[in-house]
Formats: sequence, C-alpha cells, structure tokens
Amino acid sequence: MKNLQLQFMAILLSFGLLFATNATAQNLSTEEGDITVGAGLALGTNVSIDTEIGINVNGFYTITDDIRAGANFTYYLIDIDGLSASEFNIDGHYMFRNEDQIVLYGLAGINIARVSVDTGFAGSVSGSSTGINLGGGVEYDVGSVLLFAEPKVSLGGFDQFNATAGVRLRFN
Repeated sequence: MKNLQLQFMAILLSFGLLFATNATAQNLSTEEGDITVGAGLALGTNVSIDTEIGINVNGFYTITDDIRAGANFTYYLIDIDGLSASEFNIDGHYMFRNEDQIVLYGLAGINIARVSVDTGFAGSVSGSSTGINLGGGVEYDVGSVLLFAEPKVSLGGFDQFNATAGVRLRFN
C-alpha cells in the first residue's frame, strides 16, 4: 500500500512539473499577500481500525507568488464509542503553476496526530505523535471561491495516506 501511495505522489508531482510555467502578474490565480480560508472533507487511511472520513478547516497566507504557508485541522468522524482522533498540520506549498485559474503545488510540512479513548470506568486516555507531510494539490479558481483537492502522505503521526477536497475563500 505504501509503495502505491508513493507512486501516486510521484505521478502528481511529475504532472505539476510538466505544466510548470513562469506566471505573469496579469493572470495569477493566487498572488503575494492573499489569505485563503477553507473547509472540506478528508479521508484518512490509518486513523483507527479502518479508513475514516474527517472534517477539515484550513487557512493559508501567500508569502510570494510561488510560496505560501498555513495550517489545517482535521477531526475524524469515527463510529466507535469513546474513540476520537484529530490531526493538526503546518504545511508549506510551492506552486509549480499559478495562472489561468489553476494552481498546482507540492507540499511539505509537520503533522501532529492525536487519539483519545474514553474508557468509561478509568477515564480518558490519549496520546499524540508527530510526523512529516509530503504531497501535492490542485486548486481551481471559480471567482471568489477556490475548489481544491490535496493528496498527501503522513510519515509518523497516523502514518497514512490522506486525501482532502473542499473549497477555499480568497481574501486580499
């Protein structure tokens, strides 16, 4: 499974490099100083016993026309009584393509995963783990809203493949 995930990431990054261009100021999709805030659904492959769906909120600041940084939080909707899981990520994006309403980017960052179990009789037990994120993503600009999809691998933390899709609002 991990080999398949790494192959998927290599294909995504190759796709981004294939379409890498030098964007010009008049048709940039995301510009220096832009702030984006969004939400979406996430799918994590190794959160609990099975693959889990989560709710993601995120925010990013565009440092230059090619680089942005931000954070996101995902709470997983686990269907096991007393079990909860979440993750907090701090990621940087390098935009390979940033024009004509499309942004293709690679990402790297830090992942902090947390699991808590309410045992009932003995109270709650929790633990956390730190790892790194590697992945990529695509955004499509439809006016004031950006649609995005972002696959990534977390090494450490939940040690999983994660795919998130949703919408972001841009403020500049």
